Amino acid sequence: MVLPLWGWAVGDFVAIINLAWQTYHRCQEAGGEYRSFADLAYTLRNVLKTVKREFQRSGSRLTRRRSDTLPLAETITDCEDILLIVRGILEKYNGFNPRSARSRSRLRRTWDQVRFSIFADVAAELNVQGKRLESRILIILLELDVLQIRSVA
Repeated sequence: MVLPLWGWAVGDFVAIINLAWQTYHRCQEAGGEYRSFADLAYTLRNVLKTVKREFQRSGSRLTRRRSDTLPLAETITDCEDILLIVRGILEKYNGFNPRSARSRSRLRRTWDQVRFSIFADVAAELNVQGKRLESRILIILLELDVLQIRSVA
């Protein structure tokens, strides 16, 4: 099913939902500073599944008027961008994680020496991206509520 108002197909929703699910799992595995972001990725996944079901519902207001749904589409695209940023952070820094399979004892000692400064930056960036994602999740939920209220009125 193609959503002509957005130029998206249901497969696009599936891809973003899968990205959120993969991000959730990778953050859970990384532990520490990543766990709070994992919770947000899990929440986003559930919210996006709700949006996808609404699109697939016959007579959904989401498939009728572009002006009603454009802010929602932009917000979902922002969420995808945030998930990709966090995936990049995971790929960049998780290889240095002493708990990862690639770590060795000498690397672990070196890692322990620089860990604080690196994770201070990582934690700050995750905090920024987490706040961005949390606000986007709330916007999506509000947009869905507004669209449901309009469909009843």
